[in-house]
Amino acid sequence: MRLLIILLFSCTLNAQISEQNRNLVAGVSLSNISVNFDDATSLKLISGRKLGYFIGFTKNYNISDKYFLDARIKFSETGGTVKNSTYFIKTKFPNDLEKYRNALLKIAVYQIAIETNIGIQTNRVRIYGGLQPSLIIFGRYKENYLKSIEGKPSEEGKDIKTNEIKNNINLFNIKAQTGITVNVSKNYFIDMSYHFGLHKITSINAFNNSLNFNQSIIQIGGGVYF
Repeated sequence: MRLLIILLFSCTLNAQISEQNRNLVAGVSLSNISVNFDDATSLKLISGRKLGYFIGFTKNYNISDKYFLDARIKFSETGGTVKNSTYFIKTKFPNDLEKYRNALLKIAVYQIAIETNIGIQTNRVRIYGGLQPSLIIFGRYKENYLKSIEGKPSEEGKDIKTNEIKNNINLFNIKAQTGITVNVSKNYFIDMSYHFGLHKITSINAFNNSLNFNQSIIQIGGGVYF
């Protein structure tokens, strides 16, 4: 009898763990890039937000009625923009400010990530958190409307930092995330999440210093269970 009870308990536990839901989710990404200097911890420059997109496929594993695990593979477009004198501080870089006075700097990052989360759930709401190893597969960096050496504005300036970013970028990076999923029906849901880097995505050398780039992301989307 004791052996039968143990077998029944094991089968029930395995059934709970193996129970899973698949879903497809897509939506918008609102991201920005933060820049700080190695020897100036008080100097932190934050870019304007970039509107991008994401799409992901998820498997949910119900450990119990209350707790769950999930794994999601996701493709995202993120980045940021920096305008005018927000990129340089007058008192620190007076000789370089004029070049960037009307500049528009654009950064775009395309990456594939595998999210792993643990969370708590009810019939309508899921709250989760976890880690997100990701691989950057493509990136763009532009500096528009720079002033040339003669002082005339140019539509798109040439910039050696573009190559420096390519050489120093961390193609593999790790983020952490937290989020909430709200089921609006049996088949459809809304998902909102916040993601932040645990280390810099790239760095470049400038002014005998190192500029470190990191990013944070807000993602809002909708999805369907199947």
